Amino acid sequence: MNIKLFALVSVGGLLIASVAGAQLMRRNYDEPKHTVVVDEGSLQIRNYETRIVAETRVSSADWTSGVSEGFSRLASFIFGKNQDTSGQSAKIAMTTPVEAMPADEGHIVTFTMPPNYTVENLPLPSDARVKVRVVPPTTVATIKFSGVARSKALASLEEELKSFVSSQGYR
Repeated sequence: MNIKLFALVSVGGLLIASVAGAQLMRRNYDEPKHTVVVDEGSLQIRNYETRIVAETRVSSADWTSGVSEGFSRLASFIFGKNQDTSGQSAKIAMTTPVEAMPADEGHIVTFTMPPNYTVENLPLPSDARVKVRVVPPTTVATIKFSGVARSKALASLEEELKSFVSSQGYR
């Protein structure tokens, strides 16, 4: 079974994941239903259920500016740059995780939608660069750490996470 790798870091109330990508998590926000399959302290394997996301692709090669641009574009969508079924703008609650992944010539930034929405009743993005899609059930490995998510630290965490995943029989 293939598995996504994420490293989680707690910074100012945020839980940020990075390695093969990043996942931002904040306490007291809705998050998708999941089950923790393996829990070994800072290392976990989680099974996420199907969820709806809004995502955008940014062409910036720089991680910080690319993630910032994508986050701003998606924030505009949930704060009302959209159209609901009655043709009105609607605010959508912030949830976790927010994901950022490297992609060909840039990054993909993704917001998870609140559980009360379906693809049919979710307001449509006004910005054509924002797409809505359904994410099938996903298995994710996480590692919690403190500090700043810099390239050198992430490389070491990625190796630790890969070793953990392998030891659990995943690839």
